[in-house]
Amino acid sequence: MMTLDKKVKKIITKKGYKKIEIQIDNNIVYIKGKIRSYKDYIDIGEEIGKLKNIKGVVNNLIFPNNIKKIKKSGNKEIINKADIVIIGGGVVGCSIARELSKYKLDVILVEKTSDVGCGTTKANNAMIHTGIGEKNNTLKQKLCLKGHKMFEKLSKELQFPYKKNGLLLLLTKDSLKKIRLPNFISVFLISRIIPYYILFMGKKLGIPLKIIRKKELIQREPEITNKSLIAIYSPTYGITCPYLFTIALAENNLKMV
Repeated sequence: MMTLDKKVKKIITKKGYKKIEIQIDNNIVYIKGKIRSYKDYIDIGEEIGKLKNIKGVVNNLIFPNNIKKIKKSGNKEIINKADIVIIGGGVVGCSIARELSKYKLDVILVEKTSDVGCGTTKANNAMIHTGIGEKNNTLKQKLCLKGHKMFEKLSKELQFPYKKNGLLLLLTKDSLKKIRLPNFISVFLISRIIPYYILFMGKKLGIPLKIIRKKELIQREPEITNKSLIAIYSPTYGITCPYLFTIALAENNLKMV
């Protein structure tokens, strides 16, 4: 059976390189040497990263014109040594920092802006998804579902706003427009089959759902499109404030410097 070291060497040799230094430590591959192009730099890193049991690739390969221009020099003050450094103080970075604060670790979070939540987090739509709209059995669905079930407890622990305002999943006459079916078949599927399938999936995921018929739907939302045939109500769908959530995460475990 080919060892991990030999598999890495095979990938590099296949690209025509023989003088590349390879070091493997705890299933992390370190590669160093000179190559011809940026494309090889990317391809070699990606191919090694796809190998089974690889935890990561540290790519120190040098190719022509890969000298990085430094626009600004940051603060040269040495803050401290750390076990873990997190780059980026968005909602993900601050969540990771909070979780790691539960262990005996020295953790530093580095953020380039003047406050947390000023990057991608500020463009978040603030909805706490249940996962019902994602493809079944995908990692995204599993994480949405897990996060959704954690959120109420998180909001109480960290005292940031969270409201379960619910969501209506509408099924209209155009829901199956891309599938060219006779109108009566399309209406039958939309009204009689699809809602119960969604209800079944919700039960399987542990998400409470309720079918709302057109009469009740119009009473709830008088301005709703007249193309609506039926809806599925998701009462636990919620909304938060991404800024206050991120700040609460940071204030719970970070010391600002």
